[in-house]
Amino acid sequence: MFTHGKPSKFSTTGGSGKPHDNYFCKKCGSAIYSVYHAAPPQFCFIRIIG
Repeated sequence: MFTHGKPSKFSTTGGSGKPHDNYFCKKCGSAIYSVYHAAPPQFCFIRIIG
């Protein structure tokens, strides 16, 4: 569980040609959220595992 600190970021290029930033826990590598720069401004996808 990510509870504090700053997540790490891994950037790739999406199908649109724009960046796709993936943020994850430095300690365990679990994905936390993603920012798709082709999506509307200030839009991100939060990962929820249940």
